[in-house]
Parts: sequence; structure tokens; C-alpha cells
Amino acid sequence: MSDYSDLQQFVFQISEETAQQTRALYSLVDDLQTKVAFFYSLVDSTQDISAQVVANGFYNAQNSLNNAALLMEKASKIGAEWSGVSVPVKVLVRKRMR
Repeated sequence: MSDYSDLQQFVFQISEETAQQTRALYSLVDDLQTKVAFFYSLVDSTQDISAQVVANGFYNAQNSLNNAALLMEKASKIGAEWSGVSVPVKVLVRKRMR
């Protein structure tokens, strides 16, 4: 094998691993989204400002994780396309952010 084909295979392997990790990250984002929504409903009933700050922190974390997952998904697709391997990386299905 040439060095270039080794590089292509390596990039494809990284792309597949990243796609799997991205699916796990989307699962975490979905789980956190449910908890944040429930947290906000509790905070709204108490109208506690400090609790609102904490809820906003979790919401911001959820958004940051979602953005990271989007970037990982994009990198995975680009890597798979660049590597030229005929087996496509599985398409990720993610829930719409509420």
C-alpha cells in the first residue's frame, strides 16, 4: 500500500469513529434537553433568580454540545468523502432543538 492510500484509510477510520461518537453526543444533547426543559418548568414556578442562572448555564452547555456535535458530524462527512472509500459513513439523525 502506498502512503497515500494508508492516509485515506486512516482518515476514513477516523471519520467512522467520529460518526459513532457524534451519535453518542447527540444522545447526550437530547437527554440534557429534556432535563433542561423540566428544570426551566421548575424554575418558572419558583421564580428564583439564582435558579434561573443555573438553568441558563445548563441551557448554554446543551447548545455548546449541540454545536460541537454539528461540527463533528460535518468533519466526519468531509473526511469520509475525502478518503474516497466507497462505504459511506452512516447518516446521523438528530432531533430538532426546542
